[in-house]
Amino acid sequence: MKTFVLGIAILLSVLSSYAQKIENRPLLMRKLDSVRQEAKLLYAYEKIAWNGTDVLMSKPLLRKDYGGYVRFDSKDSIHITFLHKNQKQRIARYSCLKEDVNTPVVIEHKQKDLNAKEKHLLAVKMEVVKQLNNPKYNIGMVEGFSANLVLLPAKRGYRMYLIMGTTEHDIIPLGNDYLFWVSEEGQITAWKKFHKTMLAVKTRTEKNDKIIAVTHSHLSATPLISATDICTMKLYGALYDIQELQVYSTALDCVFTYHIKTDKITVKEW
Repeated sequence: MKTFVLGIAILLSVLSSYAQKIENRPLLMRKLDSVRQEAKLLYAYEKIAWNGTDVLMSKPLLRKDYGGYVRFDSKDSIHITFLHKNQKQRIARYSCLKEDVNTPVVIEHKQKDLNAKEKHLLAVKMEVVKQLNNPKYNIGMVEGFSANLVLLPAKRGYRMYLIMGTTEHDIIPLGNDYLFWVSEEGQITAWKKFHKTMLAVKTRTEKNDKIIAVTHSHLSATPLISATDICTMKLYGALYDIQELQVYSTALDCVFTYHIKTDKITVKEW
């Protein structure tokens, strides 16, 4: 009986907390703005990889030596270092402004030894990859999709996102996305999975009509729209002229709408 009463108390406390969040609209909007800013940085990291890889792969002499990449940001810029397959040198580095990720401001094609920062980022990335084989993370892969790791700086280590990519046409790869908190040495200290499954969202109907908005729902474990949602929509929405992402929050009983062209999030109670 005590256990039952305690369970009810906890449930009411959780529901009350969610109710307060939706009623406290300024607090909610501040949290959503933090999500949007995180998505903006995540998108910049991914977009420079998309653009930079396209340039690199167009150059046969560089393509044959390609062995991956590491990324990092400075105050107003994003940088990507393309590694030699020997993992000890770099073959190119591109940089762009965070506010204009489609226009490289520095392009350097020169083979040289990795510097201390590049070596450290590579070591952290490789250390995390080894740990991701642990079955507890349950990272499943679907044919036609790839897992992209994005290492962002944090106060005491890193935030590493795992988001899905695809070369399939007319598909947006939502879901199967994670956030790992990582120490300076590359050890995973905590983690979160945003969606339970992979969502291969079609951009056309069965009658071949274009879809202009994508909708899915979040369970209580992910009450807000996620940075991974927004980043993926910014990447793939531009390819297929998708205008909105709508996320129904079962925890908050509301719909979050991310407007791609204006980079805004609006909230509508269900």
